[in-house]
Amino acid sequence: MRTLHIVRVFHPLEELGTVTQPFQRLEKLELGVEGAAMRRMQKAEEFILMAEKVVQMEVDHKKLFIFMDGFPAEQPEVEKFLYDNFVYKKRFPTYLFIDRLVRKGARLVGTESPELLREECQYVQEVTRVVETQELPEGKYAWLKSKAKDILERRDDFIAARIDSTLKDGDVGILFIGAMHHVEKRLPDDIQIIRL
Repeated sequence: MRTLHIVRVFHPLEELGTVTQPFQRLEKLELGVEGAAMRRMQKAEEFILMAEKVVQMEVDHKKLFIFMDGFPAEQPEVEKFLYDNFVYKKRFPTYLFIDRLVRKGARLVGTESPELLREECQYVQEVTRVVETQELPEGKYAWLKSKAKDILERRDDFIAARIDSTLKDGDVGILFIGAMHHVEKRLPDDIQIIRL
């Protein structure tokens, strides 16, 4: 039997780097200033509680595989470079918890298709342009959501295949994944799913 723990990730908008501000404006358009702030605070608190449980799990960390949305499946030396320069040096909540697990002996596995991540990056740039130029009237963002859904579904297919090919019998995995993803329904039946 293989086991996969699923932790729903809180992604601070600051993770988006240079395109943070347009997405903050879009969130405020949808939820209002107070609504956006309240949702972010609640999601951050929920994530920290879940992630702390994961870090405290009693498990053989040498047989523990960590999968993270946004972390590309590349050659081992590229994955190490990305970990050292992206995960280890950043101080976002998800990365802090993953770093604690890696220091205990767990292995962070490249999880996503680099091509699909590039496609999503282009989508993010497109959203940024639309928001910054106010090309669409308030509330008319449905076509952007449709495109995002298509990319997300293809990403989920790749992530599920990557988990399936990595975990062997007796292995334990932890998937740190955003709330919009639905990877679990794409996994084979012999992977026991534990939602945290």
